[in-house]
Amino acid sequence: EGEIDAMSLWQMGVKNVISSGSGAQSYGPWIELIDPIKQVWIAYDNDGPGQSAAKDLADRIGLEKCRNVVYPEGTKDANDFLQGHDSNDLRELFAKSPPFYKYEFNNIPDVIADMISNPREYITTKFFPEVRIYKDNLTVLTGVTNSGKSSIALNIALELAGKEIPVLILPLERGFFTVGRRLVQIAFGKTEEQMEFTSKEEILKLSSELVQLPIYFAMPERHKLAETISRAQRLFGVKYVIVDQIDQAVRNIGANKEVAISDTMRDLKKLTESLPVSML
Repeated sequence: EGEIDAMSLWQMGVKNVISSGSGAQSYGPWIELIDPIKQVWIAYDNDGPGQSAAKDLADRIGLEKCRNVVYPEGTKDANDFLQGHDSNDLRELFAKSPPFYKYEFNNIPDVIADMISNPREYITTKFFPEVRIYKDNLTVLTGVTNSGKSSIALNIALELAGKEIPVLILPLERGFFTVGRRLVQIAFGKTEEQMEFTSKEEILKLSSELVQLPIYFAMPERHKLAETISRAQRLFGVKYVIVDQIDQAVRNIGANKEVAISDTMRDLKKLTESLPVSML
């Protein structure tokens, strides 16, 4: 944005740099010279007017090729940044600069920049000890009826919630109270028969810690699956979603069951990527 900033960058070895001259909004014929350039970093002032002007410039020369250089909090501009950093810090700042919007096409530099600035977080569980569960993963647990799929899922929910990872359970087949009771039974380490002879006082005592776990339940209709999951993430910070009996979500929708399940799974996978959340 300013001449001094451009000179400072030049002195640090970044010579493919220009200043907009008379301020951020002073666009003249020179802007046409940027049009053939394949990628542009815009390093305007780190304040409201500067960032607004940066977005306007990106709109003019093409959002798809522009990256926004965002200085650390408390740093005004390039010259201010360079007073406390060296050329390596400068290049790292540029490498981490995000695009102005999530565009359709990407290339290898985008991947590398993302690897540097956004290391992938993952969840682990003792039930799949060798598996890293990333935010955009959809895990499918299959098996014959009464083989323990739901029990494994509920054990995972308890384990993750115990690590303060918020979990959403969608008990589409048996409902909230049935699955909820099963969850409590697993948490207490009791069989169904033993629970029948557990006193109210003991249940209250055992549940004192259980009620603090970030576990949530919902029973959405199929067309509201995405909306419900998205809302749970926004309201409760949900990071892991368990859909119990996905075939229940496609019952009576007038289509081939296998095709309907496949379509629903594809939609859920897209959802894990857009939010992102992990899903079982």
